[in-house]
Amino acid sequence: GKIVITQGEKQASAEDRSTPAFRKDGAYLITGGLGGLGLLLANWMIDHGARHLVLAGRSLPSDEASVAIDALRNRGAVVTTPQADISSTDDVARLLIVAVREPAHSQAVRDLSRTAFRFLAEAQNVHGRIRNRRDARGRWHGRHGVEDCWGRSLWAFGTAARRAPEASMRAGAISYFDHGSSQRSPHRRAMAFAALGAVEVANYDQRHRQSRELLADAIAVVGSPSPSADWLWPEPRLSYANAALPEALIAAGDVLDRPDVVDDGLLLLRWLLDRESLDGHLSPTPVGGASPGDAVGRFDQQPIEIAALADACHRAHVVTGDDQWQQGVDLAIAWFAGDNDLGVVMWDPDTH
Repeated sequence: GKIVITQGEKQASAEDRSTPAFRKDGAYLITGGLGGLGLLLANWMIDHGARHLVLAGRSLPSDEASVAIDALRNRGAVVTTPQADISSTDDVARLLIVAVREPAHSQAVRDLSRTAFRFLAEAQNVHGRIRNRRDARGRWHGRHGVEDCWGRSLWAFGTAARRAPEASMRAGAISYFDHGSSQRSPHRRAMAFAALGAVEVANYDQRHRQSRELLADAIAVVGSPSPSADWLWPEPRLSYANAALPEALIAAGDVLDRPDVVDDGLLLLRWLLDRESLDGHLSPTPVGGASPGDAVGRFDQQPIEIAALADACHRAHVVTGDDQWQQGVDLAIAWFAGDNDLGVVMWDPDTH
């Protein structure tokens, strides 16, 4: 496993260095943390004062790992086990968005925010394009581009520019956002993600020209509802993070004072919410996607679809003031609490 640690500036003495000590209010991320070495390292860190651990792995914990994680928690540690490829800029961008959105910025949350921000900053090149893969040794792979990782990075930088608790991170985030927003993507979701970051910046600084230009271009790329009454979606097939498209239209139309665009977004969101609801609960489009005539999926559902729906419904509620959209947020929360196709609870109440 690999451990990522954020420490203060205080210089440790020789005696301090001989016996490592971890801050009780800090958060420590161990990649490959669900394997034998990662769990051994986690135990050692708890021995030396760590209390907040994030054990990241590419798969869910095995039965053996789950027993070891329970033992860590019984020792007083708060342990989370996200299933993610820590070398993915997409995943780290989502981490930064969630971290800076937190209403209470604890030291642990601040540490995670700084780690995620550095990762994203290093992913951007001089032209504002983004790489999406970094290995355990810190080496970047692949070309810089304007795919989803670019859009999500702009979303994260825009969110941090408005919401980060530290002035230095807010200033850095707006700089990286400005650099990246000089680019454009031909891909709908990449532009939708970027637009959500641009909305944050435009709401933070109403005179920010680049964010408004990006929003106008995103509206054109995302598109408007199909004229077909049977299939309103602007694409021939639903795929992933679908609700980000109507949310981008609602948010961009609101900022640019385009009620026609807001209405398009609301129409698409209502259509999607109706399609992905079944017997009073959410049943989102599965990984394989869906085309006209396909039945609602019953397997390979991902939390990203529910999270995107929750975000979009919350946005619709904020923009319109219509309480009907709060129902979508409530359905999303209920899905994680077990009101889904299998009746399975999708969150850990011990770690939130």
